[in-house]
Amino acid sequence: MKKVTGVILITITAILIVWDIIAGATNTHSTISETITTISGQYPIIPFAFGVLMGHFFWQVDYKN
Repeated sequence: MKKVTGVILITITAILIVWDIIAGATNTHSTISETITTISGQYPIIPFAFGVLMGHFFWQVDYKN
């Protein structure tokens, strides 16, 4: 099951990267970072939610090894 989840995450990440490149190349001001920055001004819960997710993802990383 972890292999399927990894493939799905990599596929979604690749699609988002391609979308961001296309949006940036067409100069439509609709890149992912521009959109998140604009929306975060209206809804400050978004950067907080990203922080919570990053803490959740990396909290259990063992750096001792």
